[in-house]
Amino acid sequence: MWHLPGLEPDGTPREAAGVETVESSDLEWHETRTATGRLVRTPRLSDRQASAIAASVRSAALEARSVRTHSDVLRAISSAALRLADPSDGVGREAELLLSSELGWSREAAREALAGMSREWTEHALSALVESEIGDPALLDHFVPDPTRSGRLRMAVGPPLQFQIHAGNVPGVPVTAAILALLARSGVVAKTGADEPGLLPLFARALAQTDPLLASCLAATWWPGEDPPPAFARWGKEAGKVVVYGGDSAVRVVRQQIPPEVEIIVYGPRVGVAVFLPDAPDEAAALLARDVCAYEQRGCVSPRIALVIGSDALVLSDLVAAGMEEEAARVAPPAVSETEAVALRSARAECEFSGLEDGSTRVSGPPDLSWTVLAHRDAGIASEALPRAVWVYGIPSVEALDTLLGPFEGRIQSIGYAGREGDADLARLAARLGVSRICALGDMAWPPPDWRHEGRHRLLPLLTWTDWEPVS
Repeated sequence: MWHLPGLEPDGTPREAAGVETVESSDLEWHETRTATGRLVRTPRLSDRQASAIAASVRSAALEARSVRTHSDVLRAISSAALRLADPSDGVGREAELLLSSELGWSREAAREALAGMSREWTEHALSALVESEIGDPALLDHFVPDPTRSGRLRMAVGPPLQFQIHAGNVPGVPVTAAILALLARSGVVAKTGADEPGLLPLFARALAQTDPLLASCLAATWWPGEDPPPAFARWGKEAGKVVVYGGDSAVRVVRQQIPPEVEIIVYGPRVGVAVFLPDAPDEAAALLARDVCAYEQRGCVSPRIALVIGSDALVLSDLVAAGMEEEAARVAPPAVSETEAVALRSARAECEFSGLEDGSTRVSGPPDLSWTVLAHRDAGIASEALPRAVWVYGIPSVEALDTLLGPFEGRIQSIGYAGREGDADLARLAARLGVSRICALGDMAWPPPDWRHEGRHRLLPLLTWTDWEPVS
């Protein structure tokens, strides 16, 4: 569950300047268990080991800048990443098995998630992202003339070392983040998430088979968030930028460990919302079910709330329930944990009880709790982060959405919708609320490669621009 240049596979440091020489039996380890009970074991790095790894990654990144072009990097990282999603490749089969064992997903669910994520990893998609954000990719290789000012040249490059801290709720996000850093010509040291720590190291090993030098630009391991080892502070001090995926508590810990002069780029928790406009077709309910079940509803784009405008939310919920049942038959959901089961039963009971007298609510879902639809005729916005669970509410008009969603300004990642009546008003509202993407239902889980995550560029924040004005 780690890839650490400078360490042997068993965790023993290789002979290198500045790295402690210890026997494998003397190593200390971090241990945890995934939700499925799988044991995760990673070496507890000393300050000297962490410093040596950071120095090794930084040195490899600087070497790669001089001997690899942007095109070289693009081809190598795309080739390695796409192997993760290829079921005919040994790496792809290992990735499927890894996700299913870590997260309890079926092999089909793991394969579908990997296929969805791989859309961002193709050469075409990555090239389009680079061109959309900086224009000429040659800027990442050397100085090029600035078309806006005669005589000036420009170059864009990331810091030699970047530190990434991942939440691990969505598999593949750490791989994409590492790819972006490598495109910025940075080395990466990464702390993976406890739920899914293995995919990024697997990508690094696949990259090592394609381009060993680029694989040496990436280090990845896991440690418990409540017990940060010396590597946390060391990598924070060595890095030029720190990227954090996580909530307020995770960011606070990072800010305590990272020097104030180091820039921190934060991607916090967000939610997805589905909207059925008055003329939405019945078929859209099945598309919502597809969005809910994608990535087992773990993503920041995953809808947990569906708002039905001008129609009976209970009738629509029956169609959603039918779609959820079809999705469960197509891709088997993972078993819910005891904690999740208690929360789901409580949510079902609360919804059912609230409409007991007037029939204003409806609860749908099988006894095994593999999916749940909780419908209310009245307007609402309450929900919980529970597996394959969606709350459906009735809304009188598009205008009423403004008041309903106003308190969530800056916290909605995407809005998926169906229908056309009032779509322009919905789009303007989304922009006012800081929603980064509004799209058709059925497409929420698969944004295009040049999507601006949380409304921001994805590559540009990692780069520093240098202007050269040559002496004439």
